Amino acid sequence: MNNEIGLRVKSSEMTDYIANLGAENELRNSAFETKTIHPTTGIITGRTPSLDKWGSNIPAGIGGSIVAEATRNREGYNSAKIVVTGAGTTDRYTGISQNIPASISSGDYVFGAWFYVQDKALIDNGAVIKLQFFNGSTGSTSVQTELAPKLINNKWVYAEVKITAPATAITVLRADIWVRRNGTLWVSQPMLQYGSNASAFMEHPQDYVNYDALIGEVAKKVATTDYNAKISTIESSITQANNKIDLRVLATDVYKKTESDGRYGSKAIVDTHESSITLLKNQIISKVEAGGIASAINQTAQSVLIQASKINLDGAVTAKSIESGRLAGVTISTSTNSTGYFVDMNQQNISLKSNVGNTGPITRGYLGFMPNLPDNTVRTALVLGNNYDNTNRLEVNGSLFLEQQTPKWNNYDLSNCRIGMARSRNSDGSINMKSSIKMGYMGSIEMRSEDSDIDIDAKGHIRMNTTRGGKSLNDIQIISGTSMSLDAYNGSWFLNSSSSKGADDWRIRTLHINDKRSGGNTQADVDFRMGHLVTLRIPQHPDYTKYGMEVKNGTGTSLSNIHVDKVYLTQNMWESTRQVKTAIKEIKVDALETLMQLQPKQYYRKSEMQKLYEKREKIVAGKYQEPMPTIKDVPLEYGFIAEEMPECLATEDRKTVSAYPLMTIGIAGTQEVYKKHLALEEIVKEQANQLAIQEDRIARLEELLLQQLIDKKPEQP
Repeated sequence: MNNEIGLRVKSSEMTDYIANLGAENELRNSAFETKTIHPTTGIITGRTPSLDKWGSNIPAGIGGSIVAEATRNREGYNSAKIVVTGAGTTDRYTGISQNIPASISSGDYVFGAWFYVQDKALIDNGAVIKLQFFNGSTGSTSVQTELAPKLINNKWVYAEVKITAPATAITVLRADIWVRRNGTLWVSQPMLQYGSNASAFMEHPQDYVNYDALIGEVAKKVATTDYNAKISTIESSITQANNKIDLRVLATDVYKKTESDGRYGSKAIVDTHESSITLLKNQIISKVEAGGIASAINQTAQSVLIQASKINLDGAVTAKSIESGRLAGVTISTSTNSTGYFVDMNQQNISLKSNVGNTGPITRGYLGFMPNLPDNTVRTALVLGNNYDNTNRLEVNGSLFLEQQTPKWNNYDLSNCRIGMARSRNSDGSINMKSSIKMGYMGSIEMRSEDSDIDIDAKGHIRMNTTRGGKSLNDIQIISGTSMSLDAYNGSWFLNSSSSKGADDWRIRTLHINDKRSGGNTQADVDFRMGHLVTLRIPQHPDYTKYGMEVKNGTGTSLSNIHVDKVYLTQNMWESTRQVKTAIKEIKVDALETLMQLQPKQYYRKSEMQKLYEKREKIVAGKYQEPMPTIKDVPLEYGFIAEEMPECLATEDRKTVSAYPLMTIGIAGTQEVYKKHLALEEIVKEQANQLAIQEDRIARLEELLLQQLIDKKPEQP
């Protein structure tokens, strides 16, 4: 036509096709590219040919290069171009390689790739695809496939090599592709898998930038699994008419099945990719379509229509009005009101800010994510009053901090949270609190103040109740680093063993402390009532303070008993006033006879003997290094046996000996002996007097008799 100019270029290629799904690709960067990822959307915004993750070997002394390039590609995947010159007649093994971990008897491996040459005659002494195991740096089993017999000029061909892990120690498996001497070789879509059967090419899972890209690639492989041939057609055209200009590029991949008789089967899948631009005098239309999914831009003087599942605007965008069901962006700020306050939303963070003079906005609050802890615990926080800044450790100081933590595997039963006033941030992102309340994953609550007091103030009751859990878990512990003060303005403290029983409330009290001075009487008593049978009383009235502490019955109306092991006294004072006695009479029993009935004994206490036996056992067991004790080391005691006491001195239970009656009977017996002693002294005196009289009479009689004898002396002859 005289009003149209057309230009058209078309190329077609038929190749073998592998679409089976199998084990994942163990090689990293098998697409030979470095991707630039948008930080918010995760979409690829740029691709740069790269040999990242690959090792390359270009021996010294030869020419050549190894680069990744996009010009020569297969199915849109870049290739690694190996160029070798000046190798001479020596094998130099120039190429690329990559290692993966391997272990003893780990099974089969298959390594495959696509290769392209312009003139295979220039591949001097051939090229190989090779697998070899290594134990550290020591080589082990290896298998390689020669590429020369398979290469076809100006066409992509597939080659692979298989190997089985040996039953010896190995650490890595190295995948090699190299040219022995000179030549140029392109490599694309390398894939190393566990197993013996290669499958459809896919990148390593970690090389897919997002979930949608991985799912789309898997879906395509599943849809074309039954096909073993692919016909690719690429057509580009420019058409100029008097009212428009069309620019169009169309690529069509037809997947077919070759039957056993060499004919094509009846089924086929057509995968179409098309991009076009149409320029009209008042309109521009651009369209990109892939596999039935299309995006388009339709621009007129009045409006621009953009239709796509995802639209990315990279740069400053100004809009008077935006209406959307979902608005996503890196930074969104609200308008500043008259007070200078506004809300700033940046990536995953929301900040409350205020403008102060010329100093710029100051952050007054924050809601967002915090860096994960070393165990990858996910943390979110609400900060009020100050800012949360990943780089400034002190920027959280003084903030009200509400923090929630959940393990990375989303086990919310192990979550915990804290609320409190922050002091600083640690290098791992955790927050130091001045004071806080922490709620643990088991329902625990922890209240902490790092620098000052914790005050609990109420107009009514304050109750602490732990009776709902098992008895092994419902205790209350109060620990003080210095002193502990418990104030009760009515002077009463109660420690009960169970809840109140109404009228019997007094029976369940373990301890009741009653300071009766709280009523204003400074001479009132202070009572410690233990159980309902014993009261320890500290009298304050001058008439009773000389007695010190009193042990009384439960009601405090009379004295009670005390049972102890040993009592050390400076003085022992028995109450013996007539005011506490009645029916006072002389002792009716024979005190001396009673004393003679007492049977003093010597003995050892069983408790002291038990200590001796225990100490001997410990020495035998090696717990003490000292001589073996004997019974000589046990105190020998003297006393009475309560069961053998006379009836008048026996106690009610015949297990104790009362010292006061024993002393009384002893004194009575002593007095009786003394009285008898006095009577005997009188008798002795009387007898001595009579003896003296008799001796005097005898003396006089002797003198008289002597005189008579003298007087009657016979005459001398």
